[in-house]
Amino acid sequence: MPDDGRLGKGMWTMNVACFLRSRGARAVAGALLLTMAIVVTNVDEIPSAHAASTTLVISEFRVRGPGGANDEFIEIQNIGAAAVTVADSGAGTGFAVAASNGVARCVIPNATVIPRFGHYLCVNSVGYSLGSYPAGSGTTATGDATYATDIPDNAGIALFDTSVSGNFDLVHRLDAVGSTSEANTLYKEGLGYPALTPFSIDYSFYRNLSTASITESGLDTSTPGLSEDTGVNATDFVFVDTNGTSAGAGQRLGAPGPENLSSPVPNGGLTVSLLDPCVGPQTAPNAVRSSVSDPGNNSTFGTVEFRRTITNNTGGNVTRLRFRIADQRTFPAPSGYADLRDRTSVDSAVTVDRAPCGVGMSSVTVRGTTLETPPSQPNGSAFNSSLGAGTVTLGAPLAPGATIDVRLLFGVQQTGSDSARIIVEALTGGATTPPNLDCMGLTAAGPMTDFCADLAPIATADSYGVTEDTPLVVAAASGLLGNDSDPNYQSITVKAASVTTPSYGAVTVNADGSFTYTPNSNYYGADSFTYQATDGALDSAPTNVVLSIGAVLDVPVGATRFVPLAPTRLLDTRISSDITGGAPVAAGGGIDLQVSGRGGVPASNVSAVVLNVTAAEALAPGFVTVWPTLQVRPAASNLNVTTAGQNIANLVTVQLGTGGKVSLFSQSGTHLVADIAGYYEPVTTLTTAGRYTPLAPDRILDTRMSLGVPGTLAVPAGGKIDLVVAGRGGVPAAGVSAVVLNVTAAEATAAGYVTVWPAGQQRPTASTLNVTFAGQNIPNAVIVPLGAGGQISLYAQSGTHLIADVAGWFGDASQPAKLDGLFQPLAPTRILDTRSAIGVATTTAVAPGSAIDLAVTGHDGVPTTGVTAAVLNVTAAEATAPGFITVWPNGATRPATSSLNVTATGQNIANMVSVTLSSTGSISLFTQGGTDIVGDIAGYYLNGDPA
Repeated sequence: MPDDGRLGKGMWTMNVACFLRSRGARAVAGALLLTMAIVVTNVDEIPSAHAASTTLVISEFRVRGPGGANDEFIEIQNIGAAAVTVADSGAGTGFAVAASNGVARCVIPNATVIPRFGHYLCVNSVGYSLGSYPAGSGTTATGDATYATDIPDNAGIALFDTSVSGNFDLVHRLDAVGSTSEANTLYKEGLGYPALTPFSIDYSFYRNLSTASITESGLDTSTPGLSEDTGVNATDFVFVDTNGTSAGAGQRLGAPGPENLSSPVPNGGLTVSLLDPCVGPQTAPNAVRSSVSDPGNNSTFGTVEFRRTITNNTGGNVTRLRFRIADQRTFPAPSGYADLRDRTSVDSAVTVDRAPCGVGMSSVTVRGTTLETPPSQPNGSAFNSSLGAGTVTLGAPLAPGATIDVRLLFGVQQTGSDSARIIVEALTGGATTPPNLDCMGLTAAGPMTDFCADLAPIATADSYGVTEDTPLVVAAASGLLGNDSDPNYQSITVKAASVTTPSYGAVTVNADGSFTYTPNSNYYGADSFTYQATDGALDSAPTNVVLSIGAVLDVPVGATRFVPLAPTRLLDTRISSDITGGAPVAAGGGIDLQVSGRGGVPASNVSAVVLNVTAAEALAPGFVTVWPTLQVRPAASNLNVTTAGQNIANLVTVQLGTGGKVSLFSQSGTHLVADIAGYYEPVTTLTTAGRYTPLAPDRILDTRMSLGVPGTLAVPAGGKIDLVVAGRGGVPAAGVSAVVLNVTAAEATAAGYVTVWPAGQQRPTASTLNVTFAGQNIPNAVIVPLGAGGQISLYAQSGTHLIADVAGWFGDASQPAKLDGLFQPLAPTRILDTRSAIGVATTTAVAPGSAIDLAVTGHDGVPTTGVTAAVLNVTAAEATAPGFITVWPNGATRPATSSLNVTATGQNIANMVSVTLSSTGSISLFTQGGTDIVGDIAGYYLNGDPA
């Protein structure tokens, strides 16, 4: 394949079609099956922890061997994309390999050229037991450099870009490896390899080339066939010895495989294919299984032979060809795994069919391979053992494009799962490209089972976030396949047919893992879909992709926030200078009141106001209705007069009409008084201040029980008390602008009024509720800003006990910007009247000591969802006996509070109530004494924030 010195990101896979197992087929017992997976690594992205900039690593080493403490070698490999020419970074003579005592053992001289994937070997000159091993184009595995002083057992080793010992530091370090017992971190990377008890056998530590474990078939490195370098010695290095039982946890059977500057180097330009491309990989002549026992040649259970054709695609002459074994299960192979022993084979004539298939057979000479086994290796080869690899003797250089047919013969000492991965190495005058890691295994009688099985990709769950009404476009770099993998390091794609449809949107997924997800309009929350990764033959398990769609809170048209005001009188018809010139509003008459631009209310941009409206010196029993000017007067009431001369107040939330005005109608004639308590201004974005938080009603003041005050005495005539509200009854200690209270005058000593205002301010000319006779119990709702110390003040003109139940609070500008708690005002609409079966099934009054449930949401302008509380004007009508009414969320425990009080049989009395809704959008209304109940809705508070 062409090599431009830089492959694509990650890795890619080349499949040799005539050699790979048929796609979609699994191994079948009794069938002959051979697989060779070829994995090409992007060497330009090999991880590196080196401070200096070269691609040289310590690839294999031994600090003691059969010859004793001096039987050592240190192998350096160039894992980069180009040759490295040694040039000391200072005034030294080359690159030094030093032990952790800071003393150099050998120096790679300046001007030495280490080819791409090539090696440089340092050996101890005192004793080197592998001297007879023919590793390179020379005659022995002698070192390219020698040294005399041994390296202490388990000591660290480092490669520096200088021979000047004063510069042996991190800046000049190219690579390092050390054991867990090495204290000097300059001489190891990350966690060290396990320290060993010294022993004198053939062993080595080498960087991982292929499989993680002798019992696994999948690859465990991103650089198959090349030294792995992740910067952690403990995981990068593998310990091998010649009989698998000598020392240390985690050892693998194998043999040292030192290579020098003249050794063949891994080269993907040597293409491997089936000897006979016209038959399957497990069919003779491509694979041959013999059951003839030959214990003397490590073949107790016969032999396995693989025959291949090697094509020289390097572009130059190949002068030496070798097959380095990267992982092969051998003595003592675990139970269930085949024990394969390398055997020398001789040339043989084989009949083959070649393209065009079926035209005719021909005889070819299949070259034998000679084992490179040193005297100290008793059992053949194994993991990462170049000593057990086969060498093909070339009578003449293999020219570019030329082929050579070879046979690899293995003795079977134990049957079971079998495989052997080989790396083709060569000396060539052509290009050197990333190596292929070829896996050979077969399923045949014996029993033998192919362990080179194509493993399915592994897909890992993904999660992504997007905002409501916004498409999510994910590029391949951060797409579905980014955290997926293939155990065989094949390229993977998304299997198109595997993608499921999300429940709340649409998704388009591309083969490279990029995708576009479009959530349904106005949807937010969770969604998901699944997919499978595929290598073309096998698919991963379905894997979930979780999508989190964040809400974009669209503020509804008409939503408002509350701005509290200190009570200010806007209307008093008893004063001659006011609207009526001092006369009461006539029976059946009305007035229009200018509200905007007065009492702190802006001249514009106001949706609704909160007024405390009082009927004063009433001419006769009747009711008062307040509504937006120039709209049709609704069939609703805001307060009720039960006797002539009565003074009675109620809090009113009302939208402004044309010109910023409200209209007030009196059924029976009365003076009218109106005090402003605040206003609602429209908003179009999420808001901090002015959002309402409803509370379960909670009593925070009762002078009869020393609740909220130190004693149990009534407030005397002309007296005042200060009440701490912040931090009580569910009201936060800070961040509150105003509170909603139901204030009751109880057991009044005489007729009069009560005023509530922010503590620390001057008492306003305004009233909150009116007492018309001694002993009366009468409530009124109040919205009041908090004053100094989070307190409010309460004044009693004529003396009375006072009770206050908190119903909710409005936040100030320190609160987060949200949708929750904004107010949606409505035109007054009757949603409950037990006299007319509105909101209930019958026309029967509510019996004493019983309750009714009222659905608030889903009708009369109130949406089905997204509502947290409602503002109602609740009236006890034609009461059958004195008592009280309590309003609370349906399904909750009825609180020990009251919403309005009835003082006489037959009385009609109203009070504004801000009540939290249940999860079903309902409320409950309890009457102590029995009465018809009427409810008019004035608006609702939003609950639009996601959980």
